[in-house]
Amino acid sequence: MSPVTTGLRNVTRALRLSLALGVLGAVMGVAFGVLSGSGAILLDGLFSSLSLGTTWLGLAATRLVREPENERFQFGYRHLEPMAVALRAFALLAVCLYAVAEAVMSIVRGGQAIDNGWVLAYAVFSLVEGLAVWAWERRLLRSTPSAALRLDAQEWLFSTLLSCAILVGWGVATWCSANGQERLGQFIDPLLVMVIAVVVAPVPLRMLPRALRDVLLIAPEPEVQARFAAAVTRLAHAHGYQRWKMHLARMGDGFDLEVNLLVEPGHITPTAELDRLRAELAAELELPRHRLWMSVTATADERWA
Repeated sequence: MSPVTTGLRNVTRALRLSLALGVLGAVMGVAFGVLSGSGAILLDGLFSSLSLGTTWLGLAATRLVREPENERFQFGYRHLEPMAVALRAFALLAVCLYAVAEAVMSIVRGGQAIDNGWVLAYAVFSLVEGLAVWAWERRLLRSTPSAALRLDAQEWLFSTLLSCAILVGWGVATWCSANGQERLGQFIDPLLVMVIAVVVAPVPLRMLPRALRDVLLIAPEPEVQARFAAAVTRLAHAHGYQRWKMHLARMGDGFDLEVNLLVEPGHITPTAELDRLRAELAAELELPRHRLWMSVTATADERWA
């Protein structure tokens, strides 16, 4: 089995496990939130519930991106990956905004006491679960880059940080109750939720622009374009072509590349020569087949370039 296939299988397995643990986290969050009366725990449960749908989208996109084109999707399924990432980023941002709004409303209502055993039990469970999955996915990302898995890891990091906030909030609230500061302790929970939401919100804000760029087929970053242009220039010149045009778009972790060689009228371009150029260019870019959709053609009319 090739390293690419093994990596994709690992990503798929990680997303499936994340989905299963997300179901468990959502159920536990709602149940413990009702039992403890903690808005932070209910928020965590809501976050886990929303993550279920977005994780499923990421899993489906990761699986479909390997499928060949068909009659209905004649350019394959690569476009689904940035769409799934964009939807997941929107969902994560929505949860952060909801967290801030709910925390403000909790403060207006006078706060919420969280110095009870249910809060401690859930915080410990959620912290261990989130930290374990996040650490595993981060280790996997070092060997297998994946936009869907990267965002999933960020979601588990958000859940872990929220669990830390709940645990710290429980400790501070318990200390306040033991020292006659019950009123102060009631504001710990919403204040910590606001801090965590503000800290984590930049994550989807950073990922959303790139995902939208991919969906809209906007050219990738200048340094990425320069790397592709350098490879095309070197190989085109090596094969005797001095003029060409390149069109490049990113699709998640893959790319769509079109190279149109401009030749003189009457120039005969052997098919075997174009095939050699395609093979050499693919080898130069070092991208697996399902991550590179490449077209190399020759034309004497600049309109078709």
